Amino acid sequence: MEEVKISKLDPTSRHFSWLLVGRNVIFRRLTVAVSELLAEALLVSVFFIWMAAEITKGQPPSNYHESAAFQIFVFTFYTLMMFTMTGYSITTTVVRCLWNGKSIWSYPILAVVLFTVHFELLSHSIGGAFDLKYRNIFRVFGAAITVLCTMFGSHLLKKYRALSVTTIEV
Repeated sequence: MEEVKISKLDPTSRHFSWLLVGRNVIFRRLTVAVSELLAEALLVSVFFIWMAAEITKGQPPSNYHESAAFQIFVFTFYTLMMFTMTGYSITTTVVRCLWNGKSIWSYPILAVVLFTVHFELLSHSIGGAFDLKYRNIFRVFGAAITVLCTMFGSHLLKKYRALSVTTIEV
């Protein structure tokens, strides 16, 4: 069997082979972890905006001029800042890079535990960020968002593993 020569712009060529072979597993896991974190922050910020509208009965404050996109951007920034202040971003990134679970459910369950622990850290460190009723709602939706994002990340890593096993031969 002979090897197929592929152009330099083809993603399966040797210039992009680091994406396909298992040499840079940590880099792939780090990329997936950061993507999961950004997706979680975006979805949590949308949830914050929805929850704020529910609490205030849909009445915006008097100085409400910003567009929805700007609000989502600001809330995403604040959410990432909270993730960083509580240590959630660091711990989930490190655990995602080092975790080698074979089951697609193993890391999402661990991520939900990390989310719950860090949410409680945030809630109690600033003296109860949310009313108890809203805190329970946020725990449930935050856990669901975490499972959704980490399941997608686990699925991507599983696909990467499958790609790294395949070779191109003629």
